[in-house]
Amino acid sequence: MGKVGNALLMLNILSSGKKYTIQELSLILETSPRMIRIYKQELEKAGIYIETIYGPNGGYVYENKEGFKFEFVVDDLRVLERTRYVASKNNCLTKEELADLDLIIDKMRFITVISKVSCNNLETDLKLLDVVHDALNNDYKLELETLKGKTVIFKPMYVNIYKGAHYFTGLVEDLKALRTYSISEIKKIKKI
Repeated sequence: MGKVGNALLMLNILSSGKKYTIQELSLILETSPRMIRIYKQELEKAGIYIETIYGPNGGYVYENKEGFKFEFVVDDLRVLERTRYVASKNNCLTKEELADLDLIIDKMRFITVISKVSCNNLETDLKLLDVVHDALNNDYKLELETLKGKTVIFKPMYVNIYKGAHYFTGLVEDLKALRTYSISEIKKIKKI
């Protein structure tokens, strides 16, 4: 995840109003405590001020006095992903415009909560994630069965981590569209 994505993700986490230590944030974002301090500085340069509480019980708190809202939903993300796919297939946008759209999609992906990994299913989720990583590394397709009973042929493109949950994005063959799935919403994965 890039610097901008991590800074936005940190802001989203802090927007709950809860105090987080630098160590907690570095574990959540899977980065160093030094980078957490840099993200805070970068956000403050942009006019977003995060309060620092000093002492043994200290940490960072964000009161959201600016009124920023993080209310994107999964459907918003999927609409943008489909739009991007269709625009690139039909050459509707320039490379620069596609890059701008990719940046917006990445920002939304990091601040959109799709679902959380259940601790009860963590072992199963990690096994499924291994199959997805293997498909990425060896360039093959997967047959996914969701918990809702839907089966799709899927070509994974990349994997993201958000608040400890794993998400993967790729091309759904039947729809000829990009989709993002949470690993915890998948019942079965089979290599094709």
